[in-house]
Amino acid sequence: MHEGAEVDSLVANVNVIGDSTLSYSIKGANSSDFSVDNNGKIKVAKTLDYNSKNIYDLTLEVKGRNDTVDVPFTVILNRYFIY
Repeated sequence: MHEGAEVDSLVANVNVIGDSTLSYSIKGANSSDFSVDNNGKIKVAKTLDYNSKNIYDLTLEVKGRNDTVDVPFTVILNRYFIY
């Protein structure tokens, strides 16, 4: 993902099969830079700055009717250049 990605840009789309009563949350350092909606779409929540942080090691928590699963994921920023 490039550091110039606009707020609300899609980062990933989670597809869980079998449970229709899911909730999602993102955990980890600087996790507030991203958001996840009720449909499992992970999006940019704040302006990203490569110089401040260029690798995000996060965890997506998926809560279902009967269990909770933590799924680790990494977002790597690329420097945004204007030529």
